[in-house]
Amino acid sequence: MKREYILRILILGLAVLPFTMPKYSLAATFSLSVKPHPYRGSDDLRFDRVDPTGEPRSEILKVEISTDIGKQYEVTQNLLTPLTNPASGVSISDKNFIFYARRKITPGVLNYIEQDTEVRGTRNIYMSDSQGTADSFDLVYVIRTPLDVPAGGYQCRLGFSLRAINDPTQPEKNETLNVIVQVGAGKPTIDITTATGTKIVSLNSVKENMQSFDVLVNIKAGMGSQFVISQVIPRALESAEGEQLPYEAINFQIREAKKGIGAVKPLALSVGPDILYASGLKGEPDSFIIAYSLQDIEKLKAGRYRTTIQYRLEGAGAFIQEGIIDTFGLEVEIEPVFDIIVKTESESGKIEFKDLKPSGQTKTFEVSIEVKTNKAKPYQVIQKMHSELVSKEGNIIPPEDFTLKTESIDTKGILKFPQKGPAKKGETVLFVSDKKGSPDSFKVIYELKAARDIKLGDYATSVSYSITEI
Repeated sequence: MKREYILRILILGLAVLPFTMPKYSLAATFSLSVKPHPYRGSDDLRFDRVDPTGEPRSEILKVEISTDIGKQYEVTQNLLTPLTNPASGVSISDKNFIFYARRKITPGVLNYIEQDTEVRGTRNIYMSDSQGTADSFDLVYVIRTPLDVPAGGYQCRLGFSLRAINDPTQPEKNETLNVIVQVGAGKPTIDITTATGTKIVSLNSVKENMQSFDVLVNIKAGMGSQFVISQVIPRALESAEGEQLPYEAINFQIREAKKGIGAVKPLALSVGPDILYASGLKGEPDSFIIAYSLQDIEKLKAGRYRTTIQYRLEGAGAFIQEGIIDTFGLEVEIEPVFDIIVKTESESGKIEFKDLKPSGQTKTFEVSIEVKTNKAKPYQVIQKMHSELVSKEGNIIPPEDFTLKTESIDTKGILKFPQKGPAKKGETVLFVSDKKGSPDSFKVIYELKAARDIKLGDYATSVSYSITEI
């Protein structure tokens, strides 16, 4: 029996199917990029370790626009949040946060080229040419100093927008940038200076331009909270001989303070501490003058006196470093005074007896004598009569008819003629001071009697007064 294997070949209908590639549409480019330059691995614009009284700090931002839409566009900047410390709520002033554009040849119009501009608000940074050519440029951001804020971290957000002009169908592109400023806790600078450039407050009792002295205090940076500047005199004003000048011999007052307050009326110096100046509540920068002056000079003992003045900073704020700001020398020169002032009751300044008649008539004449001295040494006042009262004809008035006596004018010393006595030719001690050699004053009263037998004529002599130390 024969078996067959029949293989059927099935030919399925083969058809050549057409191969069609998928269709892709190329999207238009319209993008904005803002990044710190040079790039340090962070998209944030960072200002690290800013010294509040040091040099200004700057950082660069690279702005790039990529586009092929062929439409004119603009770039704007907007400060979304102020530059603020989130913990304290204190903000850096607008005047301390500025920017400008670096000069560059560009197809469009770049604004704020080398022009310091406050970052606040919305700023139109760039306008492209009419063809919308892609471009890039640098913006420089600056933290100006001095900063009137406490140390700490300050943050803000900047928004940048890329917008096609006259094409509302093109979506706007936006970028946001974080700005971080770390303000250091450096010691705020307080400069204390003098017009002479030295650290010595010099006062002189005789030189008019040195009877007062100004010290300028310049607070360059804020301290964030209220503070006080005071002065301390660690030891008394003392001469080489060990004599001391009283504190009240020197006054001080504060002038030209704008933000804080000080002693606007003169106050006497003391061992201290004397408060010179109290700042405003926020401890703002300020400047003022400490004016020192001598008082009651005529009561001060001659000598050169020296000590020091310490200027101190005090306050409870976290950013206030209490202690001595600076130390100045204080020198006071009281020049020696040893002088006599004589005043008469006549305008001529002479001792005159007018219209005296020979009838036993008497007339008196007063002379006031004042001694000014600060030498603190005993002295005496001497009268010298160079001759008797004599006429041109040689006639002499007898000594018993020409007398003198001394009277008190709150006198401290000893009057040598409390009773009337002859006004004699030669030297006569009229007065002796107290043991302290205090300044003093007294009167000399001269009396002339015209006896009935006096010979007519004009009589004269010369009288001088002097003071000598005993």
